[in-house]
Amino acid sequence: ITGCIRMGSEVLCTFEGHWDLQVYIKELTNRESVLFWEPCPEVRARRLRKYTVPLDLQRPNESERLWQKVSSAILD
Repeated sequence: ITGCIRMGSEVLCTFEGHWDLQVYIKELTNRESVLFWEPCPEVRARRLRKYTVPLDLQRPNESERLWQKVSSAILD
């Protein structure tokens, strides 16, 4: 993820990282990056489990079904 905090048109700090790993905040006054967020094991354990609909139950225009041949070609 990336982002910034502004006061009016002035950027005060920026954010950069991965939503499921570490996110750092950098103040533009001193250019120092500091760890802002890192999910602990308890947070990771509470996440929703990935659920996908089986391909044979998907509609013809659903993304996973549309891209299945491309995905197979990449993996093979």
